[in-house]
Amino acid sequence: TKLTACKPVSMEVGLEISDKLSAALDASKMPGCGLAANQIGIDASVCIIRIPKRDPQGFDYVVETTFINPVLSEFKNPARVLGEGCLSFPDKRCETLRYKSCKISDTLQPIGRTLTGLAAIAAQHEADHLSGLTMFDRLVDNLKPNQSCPCRSGQPFKTCCRPKVGEFRC
Repeated sequence: TKLTACKPVSMEVGLEISDKLSAALDASKMPGCGLAANQIGIDASVCIIRIPKRDPQGFDYVVETTFINPVLSEFKNPARVLGEGCLSFPDKRCETLRYKSCKISDTLQPIGRTLTGLAAIAAQHEADHLSGLTMFDRLVDNLKPNQSCPCRSGQPFKTCCRPKVGEFRC
C-alpha cells in the first residue's frame, strides 16, 4: 500500500497522537523500534522511535522519542542497512541505503538534534513513512550511479555517497 504524505499538526495534537502510537507499539505482536501515525490510520506528521540502551552498570532500558512535523537534514556516513524491517510488512526484510548520522528538527526541538546509529536509521525510516515512502523506496540495489544522491547534496550518487557506503546490521 502506497502511503501519502502526512499533514502537519500542532504540538498538542502531536502529543496526543504520540500516546496512541506508544500504545499501538506496546500492543504490536511484532517487535519494532518505531511507528508513524499513518501506519495506524492517522493523517498526521507524527512518529515515535524506541531505541534500546545500556547504562554504564549494564542495565538495559529503552528511550522513546516523539517527533512532531520532523524535518531531516545533514545526512552523514551512508550505510547499507542489512535486514531493515517494517511493522507494515512483517514478513519482509531488505537492504536499504540509510545514513548513520542525521539531524532532525521538529516542533518539539526546532533547532534540531543529531541522531546516530540505530536512532538515526529508525528516524529516517519513520520520517519516510510520514512522507509517503516505505523501505522499498530506499532499496540500495535500486540506486543508479548517475541519479541525484539521497543525501540531498545535489551531486550524483556515484561521486557523493556511493564510494563511502559502509554496512549496518539491524
